[in-house]
Amino acid sequence: MTNKFMQLKAIKLFISLMVLLLYCFIVAEQTFAFLITFFLFYIIYLIVETIVFYAKNK
Repeated sequence: MTNKFMQLKAIKLFISLMVLLLYCFIVAEQTFAFLITFFLFYIIYLIVETIVFYAKNK
């Protein structure tokens, strides 16, 4: 189960990085603000998702 969880996290990270790169190339305005906001939401969601995963599997 943990192996699958880590694989899904890696896929999510890869897709998120692709979205970031596409945004930076397509919309070249305010990329710094977008990057900060995106990473904050990504970290918050990752923490919440991890807590829920571990609480569910205990």
